Amino acid sequence: MTRTAAVAALVLLASCGVAADPRSTQVEIGQDTFYVLIEQDRATVSNFATGFDNTLRLRVGARAAMESQTDCTISDFFKFDDVNKYQARLICPPNR
Repeated sequence: MTRTAAVAALVLLASCGVAADPRSTQVEIGQDTFYVLIEQDRATVSNFATGFDNTLRLRVGARAAMESQTDCTISDFFKFDDVNKYQARLICPPNR
């Protein structure tokens, strides 16, 4: 198998089973698509972009996607290891 075929097979295999939670809201930030899921006091954002040079852009976009879906303050924002998945705690006004 050539190197190109091996890489293509890996990409295809890795993409199998990758899907956004059906309860999430799709949000476009710049050139990226994020999937935001709000559950109680947590916001989780997923993005399925590939590449090594987009880490900062995706981190900023994930936070902006969260902020666009809630009137709460974003706290304890972090990225899961090895995937484009981010989570934060939401501090919401008492009347929410």
